[in-house]
Amino acid sequence: MRILFLLMMMSSSNAARVLLTVGVDGGPPPTVAAQTIDLDVDDAPLQAVIDQIVRDVGVEIVIVEGVTGRVTARLDDVAWDVALHGVLETMGLRMSRRGAAWVIEPSQ
Repeated sequence: MRILFLLMMMSSSNAARVLLTVGVDGGPPPTVAAQTIDLDVDDAPLQAVIDQIVRDVGVEIVIVEGVTGRVTARLDDVAWDVALHGVLETMGLRMSRRGAAWVIEPSQ
Protein backbone atom coordinates (compact mmCIF):
# COMPACT_ATOMS: atom_id res chain seq x y z
CA MET A 1 0.00 0.00 0.00
CA ARG A 2 1.33 3.45 -0.91
CA ILE A 3 0.06 6.72 0.48
CA LEU A 4 0.74 10.05 -1.20
CA PHE A 5 0.63 13.33 0.68
CA LEU A 6 2.05 16.84 0.53
CA LEU A 7 4.13 18.34 3.32
CA MET A 8 5.56 21.84 3.30
CA MET A 9 8.49 22.92 5.45
CA MET A 10 8.98 26.63 5.98
CA SER A 11 11.73 28.55 7.68
CA SER A 12 12.56 32.23 7.90
CA SER A 13 15.25 31.88 5.24
CA ASN A 14 13.43 29.79 2.64
CA ALA A 15 10.33 27.84 1.80
CA ALA A 16 10.41 24.32 0.42
CA ARG A 17 7.62 22.17 -0.92
CA VAL A 18 8.19 18.46 -0.94
CA LEU A 19 5.98 15.83 -2.51
CA LEU A 20 6.71 12.61 -0.69
CA THR A 21 5.44 9.08 -1.21
CA VAL A 22 5.68 6.95 1.89
CA GLY A 23 4.93 3.24 2.02
CA VAL A 24 3.77 1.45 5.12
CA ASP A 25 6.89 -0.69 4.97
CA GLY A 26 9.07 2.43 4.68
CA GLY A 27 8.27 3.79 8.13
CA PRO A 28 9.68 2.93 11.52
CA PRO A 29 8.56 -0.36 13.03
CA PRO A 30 5.23 0.23 14.76
CA THR A 31 5.18 -0.37 18.50
CA VAL A 32 1.40 -0.46 18.76
CA ALA A 33 -1.49 -1.59 16.60
CA ALA A 34 -1.78 0.46 13.41
CA GLN A 35 -4.07 3.30 14.42
CA THR A 36 -5.00 5.85 11.81
CA ILE A 37 -5.15 9.60 12.22
CA ASP A 38 -6.46 12.67 10.46
CA LEU A 39 -4.11 15.63 10.42
CA ASP A 40 -4.87 19.10 9.11
CA VAL A 41 -2.25 21.66 10.10
CA ASP A 42 -1.09 24.87 8.47
CA ASP A 43 2.33 26.26 9.40
CA ALA A 44 2.18 24.51 12.79
CA PRO A 45 5.20 24.04 15.08
CA LEU A 46 6.87 20.68 14.47
CA GLN A 47 6.72 19.65 18.14
CA ALA A 48 2.95 20.30 18.25
CA VAL A 49 2.45 18.21 15.09
CA ILE A 50 4.46 15.31 16.53
CA ASP A 51 2.41 15.53 19.73
CA GLN A 52 -0.82 15.50 17.75
CA ILE A 53 0.26 12.44 15.75
CA VAL A 54 1.24 10.32 18.77
CA ARG A 55 -1.24 11.73 21.34
CA ASP A 56 -3.70 8.82 21.35
CA VAL A 57 -1.25 6.08 20.38
CA GLY A 58 0.58 5.76 23.68
CA VAL A 59 4.08 6.01 22.22
CA GLU A 60 6.84 7.66 24.26
CA ILE A 61 8.65 10.29 22.16
CA VAL A 62 11.73 12.31 23.11
CA ILE A 63 12.65 15.26 20.87
CA VAL A 64 16.32 16.27 20.94
CA GLU A 65 16.94 19.90 21.87
CA GLY A 66 17.17 22.19 18.86
CA VAL A 67 14.78 20.17 16.68
CA THR A 68 12.35 22.77 15.36
CA GLY A 69 10.45 23.68 12.25
CA ARG A 70 6.99 24.34 10.89
CA VAL A 71 4.72 21.89 9.07
CA THR A 72 1.75 22.14 6.74
CA ALA A 73 0.03 18.81 6.11
CA ARG A 74 -3.38 17.42 5.25
CA LEU A 75 -3.76 13.70 5.87
CA ASP A 76 -6.94 11.63 6.08
CA ASP A 77 -7.12 8.19 7.67
CA VAL A 78 -3.36 7.54 7.53
CA ALA A 79 -1.53 5.14 9.83
CA TRP A 80 0.08 7.19 12.61
CA ASP A 81 3.56 5.75 12.01
CA VAL A 82 3.41 6.48 8.27
CA ALA A 83 2.36 10.07 9.00
CA LEU A 84 5.12 10.54 11.57
CA HIS A 85 7.78 8.98 9.35
CA GLY A 86 6.74 11.25 6.45
CA VAL A 87 6.92 14.39 8.57
CA LEU A 88 10.30 13.43 10.02
CA GLU A 89 11.82 12.48 6.67
CA THR A 90 10.63 15.73 5.11
CA MET A 91 12.21 17.73 7.93
CA GLY A 92 15.54 15.87 7.71
CA LEU A 93 14.96 14.02 10.96
CA ARG A 94 15.09 10.39 12.02
CA MET A 95 13.57 8.37 14.81
CA SER A 96 15.45 5.65 16.67
CA ARG A 97 14.48 3.40 19.54
CA ARG A 98 16.25 3.95 22.87
CA GLY A 99 14.88 1.84 25.66
CA ALA A 100 11.14 2.39 26.02
CA ALA A 101 11.14 5.64 24.01
CA TRP A 102 11.59 6.77 20.43
CA VAL A 103 14.13 9.60 20.06
CA ILE A 104 13.70 12.18 17.29
CA GLU A 105 16.92 13.81 16.13
CA PRO A 106 18.58 15.21 12.99
CA SER A 107 19.42 12.58 10.37
CA GLN A 108 23.05 13.70 10.16
